[in-house]
Amino acid sequence: MEINDRIILLLGAQKALLGMITPRMRGVTMRMEGRKIFLRFILDSPQTMEDFDTCHEVASEVAAEFNDALVDVEIITREMPSPIVDLGMDDWAFIRSEEQ
Repeated sequence: MEINDRIILLLGAQKALLGMITPRMRGVTMRMEGRKIFLRFILDSPQTMEDFDTCHEVASEVAAEFNDALVDVEIITREMPSPIVDLGMDDWAFIRSEEQ
């Protein structure tokens, strides 16, 4: 991934997440391989249809930053107090502050 693509991905993800973070979201991590973007949303309880819709809306906004990118969305449940750092990909767009 080129440095410019990484910057666009990070800023695009931050912009897409504005107002979209739900109380169940613990983190959002991502990576880009060629023209494919991988987004992983980590929730602290099983996903609802609302979570599904929110995550895919964010993914659509991120994809809009690139003309021909494909986006793969993964939604994972990892309940507290289990750590989520091991689920991280190349970069984090969001990580919730949590007391262990």
